[in-house]
Amino acid sequence: MADARKIRLLNRLLARAAPCAALCADAARGVEMALARPESTGADIGTFAKRILALYDPEAAVETVEVSPSEPLFALAPLSAAAKRLAGHPRAYLVVCGLGDLGKKTKKRVAAHGEDVETIEGYISRYESALPNLEIIFL
Repeated sequence: MADARKIRLLNRLLARAAPCAALCADAARGVEMALARPESTGADIGTFAKRILALYDPEAAVETVEVSPSEPLFALAPLSAAAKRLAGHPRAYLVVCGLGDLGKKTKKRVAAHGEDVETIEGYISRYESALPNLEIIFL
């Protein structure tokens, strides 16, 4: 059910773009009802992000990139492609999945995770002029 936890968190983070609280509450109830169904396997994070953000803020754009822990260099090509697709949108969200599960939090794992996040943020900062309102969400 880790995906359900990520979907709930992503819903709360993207809900900040909604124009009214009633819309957020209705959408959150709908998400909870869908996740509570026994036959529910959860939605793909990327599909969910695009559909819920279209409800909250139709003018915003979202892209999702899956990254393996301690291997963010292999994700630079998908990150670059996502940044190019987001360029020019007034509000853009980049959802980076795969770095969040540290397991047992040792100093070495926490340091490696921090380096991975810095690598991704540093790389995306190259596109700062094309993406002035980009928000990066790490799940």
